[in-house]
Amino acid sequence: MKKIILQFSLLMCLSLVALGVNAQQGQKAFPLLAPGAEEQIDKWSDNTADMTYSPLTDKSTMTQIIADVLKVFLGLLGIIFVVITILAGYNWMTAGGNEEKVEKARHLLSRSVIGLLIIVAAYAITYWIFARLPY
Repeated sequence: MKKIILQFSLLMCLSLVALGVNAQQGQKAFPLLAPGAEEQIDKWSDNTADMTYSPLTDKSTMTQIIADVLKVFLGLLGIIFVVITILAGYNWMTAGGNEEKVEKARHLLSRSVIGLLIIVAAYAITYWIFARLPY
């Protein structure tokens, strides 16, 4: 069962990365949008183009690239947190009254929450540092 969950989470991570790569290459990231919605998104992105930057262009600085890599890394850690939390909940629900299994699931859940707190703290520190860098 753990192997299936691991394969599913890996597939989800890879599909999210592929979706982001397609969006960066100018391809349609969401081909199932309602008619006219894509034009609204393009209009909105044109209005906000001066406030953001495009990743991996000639205008990107090293600081921006490092910030992007850290955001992706912390996002993947968040996905891992969700998978571990679901796994802990599944183990708890299928324990069937076995106190040893319930205790293992409880410890797994508490470790995943501690991991989430570390991820959020790392994101906050990273955001704070990169917001103050001159670029």
